[in-house]
Amino acid sequence: MKTQSIRVKNKLAESILNALTDVKKTATFKDDLRRLNASQCLEKINGYCEWINSLNVHSVMVLASPSIDYLCLCYSLIISNKTFIPLHPSTSSELINNYLQRYPVDLFLLQPEFAANFSVNFREEKSFLYHLPEIPRQECLLPGEILFTSGTTGFPKAVHYQYDTLFDYASWCSAEFNLGSEDCFLFTSELSFAASIRSLFVPLMSGTAIRFIASDSPNKLQSIIKLLCNETITVLNMTPSLLGQLIKHLKKNLLLHTLHSIRLVLLSGEAIDVETINTWLIDINKTTVFYNLYGTTECLIPFYKKINAPLDENEGCHLGNLRTGCDYSLVFDALKGYELYLTGNVSTAYLETELNQANYVIINDRRYVKTNDFVIMRDKQLYFSGRSQRLIKRYGQLISLDQIEYVLKKGFSDLNFKTLHDGNRIVLLINGRIQDNSLLKQIKHHLQAHLPDYMHPQEFLFVKEFPLTASGKTDYYSLHKEHTSAANSLTDYFKRFSANKAFSLEIRIGDLGLESIDYLEMAEALQKITGKWLDISKINEDLPISAIESCLRDANQTTPGFGNKVRLNSIQKAVYNRELYGLDKEGVYQISFWLLKQEMDMDKLEIALAQTLTNHFILSSQLKWIDDDYYFVPAAQQTTYKLRSPLFFTDKKLLKRLKTSVFQDRLVNLFILKKRGQYYLAMAYHHIAIDGWSALLIREEIFRRYQCLPVESLNRAEEIRQLNLVNELVAASGHNIEVLRTRLLNLKFEAYNHLDAIFKGVLQKQNTCIKIEKRKMDAFAINHHIKDSTYSVVFALLLQQMVAVLAGTDKLFFYISFSNRNIPIPGIKSLITNLAIGLPVFLESSHLPLQARAAHLKDSLALYFKMTNYNLYNEIYENQIIPEYILNATQQPYLLVYTYINQLANDGYTQNYYIDWAQSSNEINYGNLKLIFLRVYDMGEEFVFTLDTQMKEGLHEVLINDLNTTLNL
Repeated sequence: MKTQSIRVKNKLAESILNALTDVKKTATFKDDLRRLNASQCLEKINGYCEWINSLNVHSVMVLASPSIDYLCLCYSLIISNKTFIPLHPSTSSELINNYLQRYPVDLFLLQPEFAANFSVNFREEKSFLYHLPEIPRQECLLPGEILFTSGTTGFPKAVHYQYDTLFDYASWCSAEFNLGSEDCFLFTSELSFAASIRSLFVPLMSGTAIRFIASDSPNKLQSIIKLLCNETITVLNMTPSLLGQLIKHLKKNLLLHTLHSIRLVLLSGEAIDVETINTWLIDINKTTVFYNLYGTTECLIPFYKKINAPLDENEGCHLGNLRTGCDYSLVFDALKGYELYLTGNVSTAYLETELNQANYVIINDRRYVKTNDFVIMRDKQLYFSGRSQRLIKRYGQLISLDQIEYVLKKGFSDLNFKTLHDGNRIVLLINGRIQDNSLLKQIKHHLQAHLPDYMHPQEFLFVKEFPLTASGKTDYYSLHKEHTSAANSLTDYFKRFSANKAFSLEIRIGDLGLESIDYLEMAEALQKITGKWLDISKINEDLPISAIESCLRDANQTTPGFGNKVRLNSIQKAVYNRELYGLDKEGVYQISFWLLKQEMDMDKLEIALAQTLTNHFILSSQLKWIDDDYYFVPAAQQTTYKLRSPLFFTDKKLLKRLKTSVFQDRLVNLFILKKRGQYYLAMAYHHIAIDGWSALLIREEIFRRYQCLPVESLNRAEEIRQLNLVNELVAASGHNIEVLRTRLLNLKFEAYNHLDAIFKGVLQKQNTCIKIEKRKMDAFAINHHIKDSTYSVVFALLLQQMVAVLAGTDKLFFYISFSNRNIPIPGIKSLITNLAIGLPVFLESSHLPLQARAAHLKDSLALYFKMTNYNLYNEIYENQIIPEYILNATQQPYLLVYTYINQLANDGYTQNYYIDWAQSSNEINYGNLKLIFLRVYDMGEEFVFTLDTQMKEGLHEVLINDLNTTLNL
């Protein structure tokens, strides 16, 4: 079909064809499968048009994720003058069935990946599956597009727009935003939302490149970040909440630089966050232009505010300028103030005809739509002041809490329901039945069949009654106080300390006689009540009980929604961000070959390996992106435990089999490896899963199981709860941060680690494992008058001294790796996970006696240990105490890393009887990083010392010889 033969029936179709055939415009389209130019896109559109027209249909409902195919299908429906009904990809099959029964839909299309949720027999054509509903129709829909929102009836509202109305709005956007061929527009909006109108038509009209996020990704945010890392994007179009999440994730992972290319950000769907925009303009890109676009699904953006400079706090609610052709009217409500009514690019109607009269009104002979938003006027400018009490915005969508109750009442007439909004949660209260899990399942299924996912409550509570006000109305204030506040429970907790005395919230904490109370137990009790941790450092003798909440800190503790998964902590996301977002093909994995030094029953050892893997969640897990973050989730159990090795460990096939990437099916594997008649315990794992502390515990458990010694069997649910709690727990660094700032205030960071002398030239990767008797270390400490120093300090001093002499420089900094176990959680010492934190310790006193250096280093390590928690990086980074290029080790040309792992077994290690440490080896993959990595294990009567280097050829042996000479080994 030639474009000349197409009979255009609407302005939007004409603009699409003009844009695709205009040689002056260079629009391109790229998704995760292909890249098309305008001509190729037009050819695909022609094919869709011919197919759709051959079916003789009027209205087409589509369930799909944004992609080039979906874009071309959309354009073809507009050009063919059909009614286009896009659905959100999360729409359930039950809800779609309701739509098909309720609305005159002639053709249902969906992408193949969604077919599993339906029992219909689909046919396939042009990368889509399709179904022609055999439902008699007595009417058909007018040509146009249907957008879905939520309203006050039992079904989400379906809003119809004529294509000419969409054309008028898109034309204004194109002229106002002034995109060009040098721009690249990131397509993030689902086509069921009004914000997608800008994504669909403005880049096309402007000859701008369009980039789609990956359609097979489990979450939008992950795909956006990955695309920002790999493409030069200049235009974003999203809600303020999504922008805030994006900035938060990029900042945590030290990827804010990926936003430097953004010159235009279009925001809509909810109120803007002034702090987010101001931070961007100050810290990210001061030339970026923001637009705050205000409107409703029923009326397309009558107000807009262009932002190119930091805002005052009250400007966040400013609606901005009124578009030409648009107008507003204020309707006074004695209780709520002035409600805003809008006109301009107004929708045709709701498909639910009974809604039209209540929401569309005629004012001065012009059609307006009711917004349910209330505003105030200052200096002839409108400012948003609030919404109708029972209307909330969630995920950019307007939700009626009354609608949720209405839907449930229709299905369960014998019950009463009330919904509350608490932060970003919807709480459903159920009255008329005692706690009933079977009934709860029915309620959830009913919600799934009648409402989209973003309207579903997050918490369900059975209650005896609903309190009433004096006028007989539901007392929502009391409901909120009882079911969303922890104040009453806190009061009950502290009453126990008043004995028979009169209790008052104004009693001072110091008067309760709490001297003998274990504060950790108190913190745990308050955490169970409030979901927050007690910061004991904030409590003083004069603090009243009423102010105790001021000492509670958000802990982001595990919620039931986490289920059988563990969130990846923010430190590991920052450390491994390049691999997580696809910038590095290989990550930080480790392969250890521990030589077994005596005859062993290998079948019995194999059983011990399998039991150990099964006993710990992390050891049988893989990393997945779910909702808005990375999570460890259960993986398939390892089935093979024995390997045969080629002649040399350096054989590429062996290492290739054992190396582990961050997204591999399993993050930890244990094998028995046979080579030349000798057996090795091979541990192959990605460092994102376990740290050195955990690796030591795993080895010990294996050999304890082999000897049939007692081993703690873990409760999986409790283990997952603790893992999530550890990863989410933060603590204030407060005073310690200020001490660190003072110490580093006059430090010239650029003067440190000039190590060209040991890293320039031909590099050689080597590993050495040494066993050192403790008596040797004790003798060294006594001879140098540092016997009061801990072993961790002594080894660090040795490393400093050897590297300083070899490199010929006095100023060094090491990344000292701590395992974050200083947390008041039962069993934290035996938890298998990665809790490592690496912080740079600056040393410049190699010319001083060891005694003076030991005192300085001991003080530095003690300070870092006090601050070992997962918000420390953010505090140091945000306060610019240590420059980002040093704090982020991946930005360094050379790495000096040191970690010391204390003795964890008071009764000695079983593994010492089975492993020949000196004949063992280690393979750590750090890519092309130049490094010296010293790891020391305290194994009781001896130390196991592993040194991994990637440095100038021949210098590894020099370090080992220096160590042997110094310690008289």
